[in-house]
This record gives sequence, structure tokens and C-alpha cells, in this order.
Amino acid sequence: MLFRSYRDCVRDPKHHRFLVGQGKNKNSKGYSHKQEYWYTVSVYFPKDFKMTRQKINFFQFHSDQGEYPPIMMFMLDAYSKRGLVIDIGTSEGSSPGNCEGVKADKGKRKQCNVYLKHTLLSLSEAEALAGTWIDFVIHVKWDKRASDHKKNEGLIKVWMNGQQQIDYKGQTL
Repeated sequence: MLFRSYRDCVRDPKHHRFLVGQGKNKNSKGYSHKQEYWYTVSVYFPKDFKMTRQKINFFQFHSDQGEYPPIMMFMLDAYSKRGLVIDIGTSEGSSPGNCEGVKADKGKRKQCNVYLKHTLLSLSEAEALAGTWIDFVIHVKWDKRASDHKKNEGLIKVWMNGQQQIDYKGQTL
């Protein structure tokens, strides 16, 4: 987990955060190159749910490698009216320049991710699911090699409520 100098949860409207770290104890090494995992996440938005921000990230995967934004982020995006989305980022095609808020460490060049943007539900479809559970199953094989590397075995597969939504093959770290 990375903690910044500001308090992310002390703002208006209130922001709550629950962090689960893989690799943050002595018995777990986290996810790393060539490892394969299955994850499940269930999300519930109450019937009286209201968007109080332009974007709400409800879970994401981060890496401690490099200065990139999340590897994979699940969110409700009202700002660009995308709805319920999954963005997958890799360092493929990364380049110095405007990285939409990514900050470079002292003396390092700022790099950007190429995002693969997947819309699962429109905003109206997502709002219609308020009051129900949304179940995700995620299958990942972490691979830091470039997608065009002959030995790359990286993959991200995502199912939402039993329906496969994403079948990505390529760099995942």
C-alpha cells in the first residue's frame, strides 16, 4: 500500500477506503512476474445510491513497480458518461509527457500508461442495478514482458455476473 501525505478520506463529500494488500505480510510475496491468480469481488450499491463525485473507483490493482497508475481499475464514471467501466493499464507504449495526474519522483521522467477502456454497463444500466449485488471473477497471469515478446503469457479475464466481459492477452505488469 502506498500512503501519501494527504488524507484521502477527509474530503467533501466523504470518501471511504478499504485497503486489502496482497504481499504486505511475511507469508505473502504479492503478485509478481509469471504468477497466476483468481480473484472474486462482489460489489453492492444500495437502492438509494447517489453519485456524489464524477468518478467512483470501487476496486483496483496497483503495482509497486514504476510510477504508473493502477494496473486495473473498476469504476463508475459519470464524468465522461461511460458508466460501469474497467480500465486496464500497462506500460506498453508509455511515453514521457502529460500523464493526467501521474507525478514523477524526483529526478525521474514521468511515464504514462496506455489504458484499455472497457465499458461494462451504461450509466442508466448501472443505476438500474442499484440494490443488487454485482459479482466479479477475475483471472490474471501477471507478466511484465511486452505484449509482443514471444514468451509473454500475461492475461486478464473478467466475468461479471457469470458473463465473460474481458479476455485480454498481453503485458499485465
